Amino acid sequence: RQSLEFFAPKGSLFRKFLVRFYNSCRKGTIKSLLHFLFNGHLIRSIKLQLFFTNNGPKYLQLGGGKHMKKGIHWLNGDIIEGDIYLDASKRLPFQDSSIDFIFTEQFFEHLSQADGQFFLSEAYRVLKKGGILRQSTPDLDGIVKLYNNNNDYAKLDDVLMRHIYHHRRSDDFIFHNGCQFVNDIFRLWGHKFIYDSASYKLAMYGAGFSEIRQVEFGIPSNQLLPIDLERHADSEWMKKAFVMIFEAEK
Repeated sequence: RQSLEFFAPKGSLFRKFLVRFYNSCRKGTIKSLLHFLFNGHLIRSIKLQLFFTNNGPKYLQLGGGKHMKKGIHWLNGDIIEGDIYLDASKRLPFQDSSIDFIFTEQFFEHLSQADGQFFLSEAYRVLKKGGILRQSTPDLDGIVKLYNNNNDYAKLDDVLMRHIYHHRRSDDFIFHNGCQFVNDIFRLWGHKFIYDSASYKLAMYGAGFSEIRQVEFGIPSNQLLPIDLERHADSEWMKKAFVMIFEAEK
């Protein structure tokens, strides 16, 4: 802090620049800009051409960030990292009926309700007939049950202990209760809309999907699909307590 005060005194323009730069880095703005410059437009077009020249199924992961799926059949799209720059709130850069499988994990809740509906319609458009969209997203019903401490898969105290240790440990003042947890689920990490299973299905039907099924963590409904895709679980209860995973077939 003393060195910062020497080079950038409070109130100075340089200090304001450093603060803005730091906040932009925290929000991912700088990384997103660099990713766009190096993996958007022309570069993206070249990568897409190469991707679609490969034989075999075409798998797309969206919103995976640095956690990219490996292999010639996979393409990773994200606004910060990945093979290509891709903003899922915009039209997807793929032809109609060109993708076999789309996977997202802890991504859909980062879209507004309107953007989420648009994304689902775009996913439906680019999927081949019989193609599948698989998504993992927080489950409002499970969150409410945790708040009331009647969740079948986890106790509120255990969830709070993990949540505070991983996400709120450095904060000066927080409540160690369900109220804190519920507010954090809605406000942290850029979450914009948390679904329950009924609302999620309504959104899927609205996008054109007709075959919708809830599935287990890491287990596909079809043996031809990739396995062990989900990774957001360092405890067994995290696979079911307040997360839901759906597959929707075109």
